[in-house]
Amino acid sequence: PLIPYTHVWAHGGIPRVLSITPPKNAQDHLWVIDTLGVFKGTTTEEFRTRNWAWLCDDAIDPTLGVDDLLIINEQVMVAIAKSGLYRSEDGGCQFLRINSDVSDQALGIISAHPTRTNELVVYTDSISQENSVWWSTDSGLTWMRSTLAVEGTIYELWRSTQNPDHIWVNHALGLSLSIDGGQHFQTIETQGYGLNVSPHEVRLIGGGRLGDKTALFIALNRYPTASLLLSVDRGQTWQVVHQ
Repeated sequence: PLIPYTHVWAHGGIPRVLSITPPKNAQDHLWVIDTLGVFKGTTTEEFRTRNWAWLCDDAIDPTLGVDDLLIINEQVMVAIAKSGLYRSEDGGCQFLRINSDVSDQALGIISAHPTRTNELVVYTDSISQENSVWWSTDSGLTWMRSTLAVEGTIYELWRSTQNPDHIWVNHALGLSLSIDGGQHFQTIETQGYGLNVSPHEVRLIGGGRLGDKTALFIALNRYPTASLLLSVDRGQTWQVVHQ
């Protein structure tokens, strides 16, 4: 049943929610990032939020706020801000900037392996720089650059739920795949996605299992029609499944 809400919590204006990390178990916390900070919610067994704690974003970036937050466990978390990567080992009370070349670049989303949560990947989103995927095996303490090199924008990163070491990246030059958790990437020949479109016109939106094959989905937005495309051969050929 729907739960009636009688209060809206806001600070410094009207915030916009950027991401929500739901609890895996009833006793775990619900994490929310909005444009002005990070919040930790305590929930009941019915997943009704009872209390909120605001982890002031000044502890991470005093001027630019938080763009993404990865919860590794109740104590360790990694945050992305405009000024780089930050890491907390005390449940978010204090964040320290990660001393790595990756912190000197603009960053996209961060992803952790679902079972080996110390293994992380993040992609860079810098302007007028070569972008890549970076990987860590120690919960974000140290970072190494992958073999991916993109002269242009990286649009999206998706980690396969069936094979978490398989990571797909959609970028300005096409589509690339890593089968070792983001260390090495190979280019996928997309054949113009079957519609003679350029890579910067499509966005990878996810995938899953279709029979015994891995299914990939991309979105193509072209006025006046938007299309959903499907591939079941690792991105080599595509078919329109919805317009």
